[in-house]
Amino acid sequence: MKKKLLSLVLAILLATSLSLSALATSSFNKSVFDGAADISTKSDDMSGSFSAYSTSLIGAKSNISTSVSSYVSVFPIVSSSDNFDMYTISMTYYAKDWAFINKIIIKIGDNRYNLSDFYISRDVKKNATIQEYCSFSVTNQLLPMMQDLIDHRDEEIKVRLDGSKGNIDFVLTDDIKNAMINLYNLYVAGGGLNKENLDYISTADPTVLEIK
Repeated sequence: MKKKLLSLVLAILLATSLSLSALATSSFNKSVFDGAADISTKSDDMSGSFSAYSTSLIGAKSNISTSVSSYVSVFPIVSSSDNFDMYTISMTYYAKDWAFINKIIIKIGDNRYNLSDFYISRDVKKNATIQEYCSFSVTNQLLPMMQDLIDHRDEEIKVRLDGSKGNIDFVLTDDIKNAMINLYNLYVAGGGLNKENLDYISTADPTVLEIK
């Protein structure tokens, strides 16, 4: 399960990045991840790709039970190439029946962040378990949400995966919140929020955010 989760995330990131045109990101400092606590990295010198992720979440700590037979896996990852540097959060729903997720609502403090038009894929596994994979990357419009997450990390943060066939509600665990923030802070320290890179990702990413 550990390798399958990481392989899924990396495969989706590759698929969603193929439409991005060249953008030099030589200013991104990957060395900030070297020796960092709870961080693993993977790189390919031939393709120029690099990824960093939370070691502790490659396993059960990324999973949040939503019923007896269903759960959601929450997994943040940084991906870098010759074209872009992205911080992406994925939420994968595993269950027996489809929810047909089309919206994500994240409640932090007094704010409700409503995300739509994000990347989503659906699959049926060999054991008849369905898989609905959702992911979105940090863009200019999502910066307030990430800061809100940091400011309210010690509070309850609720998430709803809103689907046409039903809603999936859960609360982010402390392990997941800490991993998300730790990786995000390293991404920021490495220069991921530089204007050229972030403006480009913000233009290319179709995710729509509404704050209520």
